[in-house]
Amino acid sequence: MVVYIDVLVCLNLFVDYFLLLSVSRFCSARTPNWRMLVAALSGALTSLVIFLPNLPVFLDLLLQLTMAAGIVLAAFGFGGLKRFLRLCGVFFGMTFAYGGIMMGLWLLLRPQGMVINNGIVYFDISPPLLIAATLISYGIISLIRRFHHSAPAGEQLFRITVSLDKRQVECGALLDTGNTLRDLFTDTPVVVMDFDACQSLLPAPIRPVFAGMCDPPPSIPVEGFRLIPYSAVGGKGLLPAFSPDYVEISSGRKKQRYDKVYVAVSKEKLSDHYEALIGSQLWRS
Repeated sequence: MVVYIDVLVCLNLFVDYFLLLSVSRFCSARTPNWRMLVAALSGALTSLVIFLPNLPVFLDLLLQLTMAAGIVLAAFGFGGLKRFLRLCGVFFGMTFAYGGIMMGLWLLLRPQGMVINNGIVYFDISPPLLIAATLISYGIISLIRRFHHSAPAGEQLFRITVSLDKRQVECGALLDTGNTLRDLFTDTPVVVMDFDACQSLLPAPIRPVFAGMCDPPPSIPVEGFRLIPYSAVGGKGLLPAFSPDYVEISSGRKKQRYDKVYVAVSKEKLSDHYEALIGSQLWRS
């Protein structure tokens, strides 16, 4: 069978972009569209390894892992080892699932117009069918994500966007009526977030402080740095906090934006269903 380079690159560009978009939504890892396009294009170009001789299984797997890690790095940046490994894990899972489906189809049906070599899938199908199949796959992934991030019964979840110095993160937030945290000096309401969820907003030198790995230095390169006292069932303590440019909370089509709010950072994971806690003072029904 003849493999056309333009069809191969366009096919993988389209699929890789929607895989990255799925990873972005599944992990609540916001990134500019141009970065995902550049990463998808790099992934599309690496698909040219299909023209190499058939590689041993170990080398094939190593090559696929290396290329996938490079695509994730290009799309989302590093942002810390834990975050990077999580994004890679989700991307690997989605990619392997896609490759497994294609491999199963090839082994069971031996369809005409399909070539699989060195982990790269090529099939000569019409553009409308390719677009439809990819969009359906994306829709299924979105449904899985919605189910995965659904709140336990009785809990109300929102989406929250935090912006600092032109960088943004988006994640799930739980409305916690018991969260009455405020800055003692300004009476500003406080949002509590996982460190993993907001670490990409913070300057690298200060991340260890917010991760609880060291004490705050005399000079903090984050505007509006605070230590917020808290009291919970597990005890009392201080949470490092910063003042973002703004926080936007949304539920469906309704959005509310706040320019005066602090984000307190928890080194402990809050939940498998959300990454932030907001108080009732930050959502007007």
